[in-house]
Amino acid sequence: MAAFLNQPGLTRRGLAYPAGFAPGFDPSHPAAGPKARFSGIALGGNFVSLFRGNSGSTSGTLIAGIDGRIGPLTKFTGTGPSSTFSGQSAVNETSWTIGAIFISNGPGSDVYFCTSSAAGGGQVYLNTNVTTTFGITASGGGGSATSGIAAVSGVPYFVAGSVNSSASNFVVKRLDTGQIFTAQSSGITTATPNGTYMVGSRAALDNNSCAKGLAAVMATAQFCSLQQLLIWAADHCSFWYPFNTPSILTALGAAAASNTPFFPWIQ
Repeated sequence: MAAFLNQPGLTRRGLAYPAGFAPGFDPSHPAAGPKARFSGIALGGNFVSLFRGNSGSTSGTLIAGIDGRIGPLTKFTGTGPSSTFSGQSAVNETSWTIGAIFISNGPGSDVYFCTSSAAGGGQVYLNTNVTTTFGITASGGGGSATSGIAAVSGVPYFVAGSVNSSASNFVVKRLDTGQIFTAQSSGITTATPNGTYMVGSRAALDNNSCAKGLAAVMATAQFCSLQQLLIWAADHCSFWYPFNTPSILTALGAAAASNTPFFPWIQ
């Protein structure tokens, strides 16, 4: 692991938005795996899927913006703002890893990514919950995995959470100071989604979910260890803006896929 953390891609890019690096997808990323379900970045007041190349269907008020700390962003304001992507997996996955880069609203129930647009059961979402800490919640009685790491209004963050039925891992990185916080908690019980992912909100019509700006979100149906999340946090933009370096999977002794970033929809 130490060798990987010392590679140039992880020491040069720092905290700021990686200007000069093209968006794409590296299947050997530690959070990718064979069940990568979604990767999206803010573009033109909406979100675009890096897996399919399509923009989401918008609802509510979405406003384009840019911030030197996290780059292009979309502000989700008003009642029930969201960018939705249909035709996604409707399989009931027992594990999820969800990550996002955003500027926090602070206290409140803010949702960054949700695996289903159906109200009630089926939703698994990365959020700032009513206790103002980052967590992952499964609706319909599935429970919440709470990190206990508090959100501060106006602060840019990278947050990644990973859950299965028995455990959860969280890594939170402040992109203004570089401070990294970790937490481990109980698991959650998931339910079958409806095949439409929601960026910036959930079906409960949250208001002003990401009013200060959401830059990137992702989801993969696999469980990541705390070590894997920490490795990712060392180069937090790497899931969306890959750096062409040897894979961490190789460093950990696993067979690696191609390390070349690509846009799957044009391959």
